[in-house]
Amino acid sequence: MRRTPPARFFEVIYTCNGIPQATEIFSDRDAAEDAIEHWLGGSLRYDDGLNTRPNLGAELWVDGVLETRRNSVAA
Repeated sequence: MRRTPPARFFEVIYTCNGIPQATEIFSDRDAAEDAIEHWLGGSLRYDDGLNTRPNLGAELWVDGVLETRRNSVAA
């Protein structure tokens, strides 16, 4: 009897200034990585008139194991 490997899932946890904001589950790694790029790019579009930008971050968990943690580059 052949065993079927478990389905892989990719969980993205979005943060702002170190505080979790949202979690999203993907079945496709490329979609998860695209979502992270979109989120991190948000700090470049942010303008409150005070020349401050939030420190956006994201964690990529693969099958419940932390794989990468990234932060936006605050200018």
